[in-house]
Amino acid sequence: STSTSGLNTSPWNIRRHQKSWTSLKGWKHRSSRNLLSCASCWVNNFQFVEVMKKCRLGDIATISAGQGAPQNSSDYCDDGVPFIKAANLKSLSEGGALSEIQRVTPEAAKKHKLKLYPSGTIVFAKSGMSCLKGIVYALPSPSYVVNHLAAVTLKREDISPYLQFYFQYHKPNRLIKDDAYPSISLSDIADIEIRLPDEAMQAHRIDVLSHIVGLIHVCKAALGKLDQLVKARFVEMFGGCHDTIRLGDVFHTLSGGTPSASRPEYYLNGKIPWLTSGEINQGIITKVSKCITEEGLSNSSAKWIPINSIVIAMYGATAGKVGLLKIRSTSNQAVCAVLPHASYHPYFLYYAITSQEQWMLSRVAGAAQPNLSQIIIRDMQIVAPPVHAQAAFAAFVEQVDKSKVVVEMRGKSLTWRERCAKCVNEAFSIPNLPFSRDYGLGTCTGKTEAN
Repeated sequence: STSTSGLNTSPWNIRRHQKSWTSLKGWKHRSSRNLLSCASCWVNNFQFVEVMKKCRLGDIATISAGQGAPQNSSDYCDDGVPFIKAANLKSLSEGGALSEIQRVTPEAAKKHKLKLYPSGTIVFAKSGMSCLKGIVYALPSPSYVVNHLAAVTLKREDISPYLQFYFQYHKPNRLIKDDAYPSISLSDIADIEIRLPDEAMQAHRIDVLSHIVGLIHVCKAALGKLDQLVKARFVEMFGGCHDTIRLGDVFHTLSGGTPSASRPEYYLNGKIPWLTSGEINQGIITKVSKCITEEGLSNSSAKWIPINSIVIAMYGATAGKVGLLKIRSTSNQAVCAVLPHASYHPYFLYYAITSQEQWMLSRVAGAAQPNLSQIIIRDMQIVAPPVHAQAAFAAFVEQVDKSKVVVEMRGKSLTWRERCAKCVNEAFSIPNLPFSRDYGLGTCTGKTEAN
């Protein structure tokens, strides 16, 4: 808590704050990233006071894991209760419909003693490669949950939306102790310390952050349509009109390794980029989150991968995902690298292999945990058009990339989110601003020379 001395709470002063915020409305034809900068400047000019109650998550919520998924097709039907699996989290968190999820029959639920989790329960992966992603989802209706997911059921329903944002900006995957064997213990989840404001303050923050997330989704949707445009152009140019090659007959491939996690000197202050399979989901790769030392590289199977290599995730939830490496890096054993070739443009090769994602997954269909191998990847068939056709396609991709930059500059869906996260990470303490629901985020006419 903080002292309330010096706070002018007179009606005139509150109206002055509201008028000042109102002056930020009406931004037009400007980058939406200006919202955070302008709001921060505005906040610095006024004093706001809030009382934050510290509490342990386990004291305000029940922390549990789901149950094993029924295995028989007869256990599922069209009008049963949804059964949420780890593989469903990504699509659901991106707005996918719960109606597309498998539904369990009442008989199967009773037979397997499944626990029904109420709406508002927050779920995220607690084991397996899926928990590296840190995807968080709140159940919109009562559902069953698989045992790979942690379920946080709030004892007070009114704080569920606030906790959803908390976990979006304080990713649960920060609790993972060993990336080689990713898991999150229920006791560590229960021990999370949270600063919980009063209900009015929660409502203000949820209002603001919901709108921010909405703007980010708009920008991401635009970027997604540009990606679809490139894929459509690839099919138009190369769909069935050229000879094919077997990947292994032309390209060299390699996989990496993981330095021993019990040797901190292999990781501490490391400067060598070390790519993991979970990061391949980002497409064009310009940075990695982890590094190893020279000693770690020398004492493991990790290998240097050159720039413009195509990298493919071989294990777990991201199996079959493809990335284009734009930095020199090493990798773990769950990554297969297709090394560059002078006769194939990197952009063309990236989209050619990406187009075979479903083919790769079909090679491991039926496995509980999809695992690819270099043998499967080298057996892949891709089109082999003339170099000039590849260059024409690459030029098109570069033009689309310029359009992506424009979208990103308007919405700043990534860097803006990082800046929002920084504000939230600072004790999750966005001030109790006198917002109304018509604040019109993203349209300001204030000074923005710094941006």
